[in-house]
Amino acid sequence: MFTLIYKELLIQKRSLRFNLGYAVFLFIIFGLTGGPFADMAYIMGSVAVAFMFIQTGCAYDDKNKSEVIINSLPLARRDVVRAKYWGTLLYSAGMLAGMAILGYVLLHFPVFKLHAIQVRDVIVALSVISLLAALYYPFFFKLGYIRSKALTMAVFYLFFFGPSFGLSYAATHPDHPIVSSIFTHLARTPQWLVSLAAVAAALAVMLISQAISERIYRQREF
Repeated sequence: MFTLIYKELLIQKRSLRFNLGYAVFLFIIFGLTGGPFADMAYIMGSVAVAFMFIQTGCAYDDKNKSEVIINSLPLARRDVVRAKYWGTLLYSAGMLAGMAILGYVLLHFPVFKLHAIQVRDVIVALSVISLLAALYYPFFFKLGYIRSKALTMAVFYLFFFGPSFGLSYAATHPDHPIVSSIFTHLARTPQWLVSLAAVAAALAVMLISQAISERIYRQREF
């Protein structure tokens, strides 16, 4: 499986510069804008990069008929599936580290309304990316890259703008019964427990999705 993960990371070399450039672009736009978008810069940037990772890898496999070649080798199909999921997380974690360095540099310019990356940003970003992968990959393994493209864009917009609009709505409507209840519950719960619960929930959903994808992929014929 580690060889397959390395393959997933290796094919991203050509898009690495573009992804870094896109992250810089997002930081500049969100940093100059301020408000909830600036607060969510690390999360939205990492989700965008994860989306491009998924698209690049799946498009590469479809264009080069990689699945046919890979399945002719003595490799377990479950490892092919797992490489997609864990490759996405590893690449996103690496890019998130790069964005943390970029954010630290931009902090020295007063024009940018950014904050240094926090543990919360890392947890939320990787949790959202886990859910993004969990929702998309079963459809990819079932339908293939071309037939799942329409779903891809819907999933991207949901996970790219959803967290920002959600936090923005909560900030502007603190008296809403649901928002107020959530804030009250979070205020009474230790932060480490909230973070642990978020990570555990996202990981559980991703593992369930991975099991579904493995079952789908085992039944496919090439």
